Amino acid sequence: MKELLETILSPAFGYAILRVTTPILFAGLGAAVTELAGVINIGMEGIMLTAALAGVIVGALCESAAAGLAAAVAAGVLMALVMAYFSLNLKTDIILAGIALNLMASGGTVFLLYVVAHDKGVSSSLASPVLPQVRIPVIDQIPVLGEILSNHNVMVYVALLSVLVVSYFLYRTPYGLRLRAVGENPDAADSVGISVHQVQYVALIISGILGGFG
Repeated sequence: MKELLETILSPAFGYAILRVTTPILFAGLGAAVTELAGVINIGMEGIMLTAALAGVIVGALCESAAAGLAAAVAAGVLMALVMAYFSLNLKTDIILAGIALNLMASGGTVFLLYVVAHDKGVSSSLASPVLPQVRIPVIDQIPVLGEILSNHNVMVYVALLSVLVVSYFLYRTPYGLRLRAVGENPDAADSVGISVHQVQYVALIISGILGGFG
């Protein structure tokens, strides 16, 4: 029990929590945006799987972490657009569309990974570069706190910043107000000239971007 408490209270544990929370945080933000717009995006898993594979492959081919990140975001947006087209244009049930997206991504990424890396489980054979670690001045010198908060991958800080950006967008901008109005009462929003279809498309695209970051 003592060893367990020492592990939980150690700076290394806090550091690990921040690191593993990052993709979950991006997924949660993406799902929150679509939920407030009145579309339930349960396809975040499929979006993130596809984005991750695209990022690894392009990053390895281009030998650039930035290119890999751009490819991941592009793949995330593409998958979100697929879901938007089927659910908003073709009026497919959005829950079923999300399930289909997840199933397609879980099978498709394994197949493509095997084709490219000859492995169904890991991409370690693809030597893709990683984004840099960020050492925060001053905070880095603070005992315990510096070990927890500093020297993370840059995407950890992007995720934390995204919480503030998404919150500001949703609750402090006119478009955020329109997005929430569409989610609360689409008929009322439509009656005052808000394009429900367009707003929901934008919400799904935002979720695709965030999923790509994750």
